[in-house]
Amino acid sequence: MKKELVINVNVGETRLALIEDGQLAEIFIERTSKSGMAGNIYKGKVKKVLPGMQSAFVDIGLQKDAFLYVSDVDERLKNFDLLDDAFFQSEPSNENGRKTRRNHSDKDINELLDIGQEVLVQILREPLGTKGARVTTHPSIAGRYLVLMPTVRHIGVSKKIKSFTERKRLKQVVSQLKTEGMGMIVRTAAEGKDLKELKSDLKILIKRWKMIKKTSDASEPPAVVYEDEDLLIRTLRDILSDDFQNIHIDDKKAFKRLKSYFTEYSPQHKKRLHLYDKDLPIFEAFDLEEKLQKLFRNKVWLRSGGHLVINQTEALVAIDINTGKFVGAKNLEDTILQLNMEAIEEIVRQIRVRDLGGIIIIDFIDMEIRSNRKKVINAFYREMRKDRGQYKILPINEFGLLQLTRKRVKSSFVKTMSRSCPYCDGMGYVKSNVTICNEIMREIIKLKPHLGGKMLVVRAHPEIVDTLKTEEYELIENIEKLTRKKIELKPDLSLHHENFDIMSI
Repeated sequence: MKKELVINVNVGETRLALIEDGQLAEIFIERTSKSGMAGNIYKGKVKKVLPGMQSAFVDIGLQKDAFLYVSDVDERLKNFDLLDDAFFQSEPSNENGRKTRRNHSDKDINELLDIGQEVLVQILREPLGTKGARVTTHPSIAGRYLVLMPTVRHIGVSKKIKSFTERKRLKQVVSQLKTEGMGMIVRTAAEGKDLKELKSDLKILIKRWKMIKKTSDASEPPAVVYEDEDLLIRTLRDILSDDFQNIHIDDKKAFKRLKSYFTEYSPQHKKRLHLYDKDLPIFEAFDLEEKLQKLFRNKVWLRSGGHLVINQTEALVAIDINTGKFVGAKNLEDTILQLNMEAIEEIVRQIRVRDLGGIIIIDFIDMEIRSNRKKVINAFYREMRKDRGQYKILPINEFGLLQLTRKRVKSSFVKTMSRSCPYCDGMGYVKSNVTICNEIMREIIKLKPHLGGKMLVVRAHPEIVDTLKTEEYELIENIEKLTRKKIELKPDLSLHHENFDIMSI
């Protein structure tokens, strides 16, 4: 697979587009006024403890208190002062070394936290909509090859490294590292790396963790004690791999930063970094602006002529597959299977590029043959392997619906780049022109006993006035007969589409 990264750096916004085989696969956006918070570590204070929800709210200095669920609370918080050295000693693991935390099912949130208690927390998920950030007392610090987990004793290897032999080798290599009683996860980027490279990465992470402890000791809550790297470095750290062909960036200062980063952490990518210095904006040069605009639409066309309809709510995303112009060439079952299989690639791409999360329901066109359903679900599993997010897929049910959950750590593309429509207040539609025309008539009838003068002036949006003068002109004639007053229509572009004024003169 050919991968490219296109980076646009502006004064107020940085945008990174991941391109896979010529298709936009992921988009990352960070604004100077609102940088990403996931991964940041805070010293906070418990504001509320809710036994009924087995959770707590923690003041970390944001507009809304952060949400801390019982399973994300370290049980040793009440046994040790914040950042006491004993707090960072390893937990016992089972004989397989698989357990990283105790089972919290028999623990009550009241046993773990008190109101006013100071806690060190890390943001797992940024605030979304009306919800505050979700946090954990088990922080993790990501490096180029390793993720350091200071509060647990566990060594794991990324499941995305497919080779069993390589996974076994990496586990043996990192077992030689001195972790000072802390755990770690070996990242996908560590594939093929030796002990020296991993040791260097771990050294940086441990040093960073000690600085976090020192900063926290000197801070009064609420306070930020650690901010993750900015979008530029963070994204490269997380997604960079050997199959990247080119990395294009349009800012000289950022270009120098990346050059230094590659020199230290990834020398093999240094020659693939290119400074874009042409007059045409970089996203237009790579035909990305138009593709981004399409992400605001809920209809996505497929090559065959079929299309997807994507409807996103706060907690659920519904994706519907429609035949559209596609009629197929053989029998109905083959036609449906062909369209469902084609839709899979585009659905996964849309999930990734729009960063859809929560519960996702996909309404495949129903198939009668069970083996065809199996082909579709297997193809979906294969395609979802491209996704870096955490997800869980359920089988297609008898109604042709496939359900999956996908973890969100930030707002989706549409939520980041848009706001609720001031016309429809986020409903997704406004009343039709004819509906509003009839509302005007009903309002005049209601006000008839109180209307004086010889004329009624109706001010409305230009579209409504145009409808009243054309297809609904009979309404005006009936109102004039009913009220025995002349009706004058005045268009007013400043009025909301659904609003109008009635005045007698």
